[in-house]
Amino acid sequence: MTSKSKSKLIQSRPEPPGLEDVKSDLERAPNTDVAFTYFASSADSTSSEETGQKRSKSSGKDTGSGSKSDIDICYTKVIKFLELNEELKQSQESLQEQCNDLQELGQAVKEQVKSLRTQMT
Repeated sequence: MTSKSKSKLIQSRPEPPGLEDVKSDLERAPNTDVAFTYFASSADSTSSEETGQKRSKSSGKDTGSGSKSDIDICYTKVIKFLELNEELKQSQESLQEQCNDLQELGQAVKEQVKSLRTQMT
């Protein structure tokens, strides 16, 4: 008897798009595309014109205005992220300590309940 083994052919990974493909995608993308509006903060009301400037910068057509403020905004967001990340680490340590304390208190309560039961009998 012959055994029939099914072998799956794994498809190779597709080639990444070339520079021209990326440029044409950027030129055809609408100004409201999430790639251009993702980092816009909710406090900033960016108009289509500002979004268009960001898009033209990303496609290699630098308009020259606003790049300093974009860098400052990005820098501020990174600093905020790092601060929040540190705060989360500290919170995690604090919560772990509180959890350990609660477990110890729970064990002490169990022991007291057990001693009370033995005293009652």
